[in-house]
Amino acid sequence: MEQLKQKAIKRMIYLLIAALILSIAYFIFSRQQFNAISTGFITGLYFSLLGLSVFFIVKTAFSLRSKDALKTHFIKEADERKILILQKTSRTGMVIYAVSLGIATCVAFFISNLVFYTLFGVILYMAVIKVALKLFYSYKY
Repeated sequence: MEQLKQKAIKRMIYLLIAALILSIAYFIFSRQQFNAISTGFITGLYFSLLGLSVFFIVKTAFSLRSKDALKTHFIKEADERKILILQKTSRTGMVIYAVSLGIATCVAFFISNLVFYTLFGVILYMAVIKVALKLFYSYKY
């Protein structure tokens, strides 16, 4: 039980650090002059991520109040069925994203060179990440 408590406290510390870094980055970028769309996007992204961080900090803090709540929290988190469903949907989703981006890249070729190269760069980035993860997990396991 003590291990679960230490793990929860460590998670709360990481979330607090992430929230602080996010706040510092927001205040640095909010001082610069951007157009209204960029400012709105950055503000919305900041408050969304900050809200998620606070939500998970509060959720973890409430689970630390009793041993039963802590145990329930980690049992829900380590549910093998949920983990398997997440893995399957992630794999299928990435294939669908890649095919959709490929089709969008082909269409963008006829519309705008800038959009074409941007989407092509995104596809290359996704491919590099997939290969890097495949290599990492093949060496790890």
